Amino acid sequence: MNKRTRNLVVLVICLGLVAAAGFIAIKLSKDKEAATSLEPTLESFVIFETDTSKIVHVDWVYAGLIKGSFTKTDGKWVWDDDPDAFFYPDEVDNWLGRNLAKLESDTKISSTDYEAMGLKDPEVKVHVIMEDGAEYTLSFGSSTTLKSTCYFTLNGTDVYTVSRFRKSGFGLKLENFQTTPSTEAE
Repeated sequence: MNKRTRNLVVLVICLGLVAAAGFIAIKLSKDKEAATSLEPTLESFVIFETDTSKIVHVDWVYAGLIKGSFTKTDGKWVWDDDPDAFFYPDEVDNWLGRNLAKLESDTKISSTDYEAMGLKDPEVKVHVIMEDGAEYTLSFGSSTTLKSTCYFTLNGTDVYTVSRFRKSGFGLKLENFQTTPSTEAE
């Protein structure tokens, strides 16, 4: 091979290496971009948020066994099944604040198989009426594979996952509101 042919071969090899390096750089850039889009989002969806002092009625069914219903009349909570029942109204307000003031999720589910998620016949169903007449139905379905979350839908629309503790917050009976409210030590 003469000197000129050898220089052309070296040049072709060098150009091939530069082209291969450019191709690899583009491929790595696209792979990094794709991997970044698969990372879980740290964004939180606010599913339901309300001023609980504006709730005038709440009723719930928990696992088909525990049922409860409060209605606020003239600013006073009443247990619907027994309007003369004694309970601590502040406990109702505190409970509503813990369970209904704000529900958030970081996962929105694209599936609409409500039966598989336990939302066709939810484990917990909560009905809320606001003083302006707005009504909401909160449905808590089956636990997810993580067991720390369950499926949730508001008014039967989009499905999210929420903490299973949100669901268990509705496993209360009238007796739970009749205990002495917790007070700070004096």
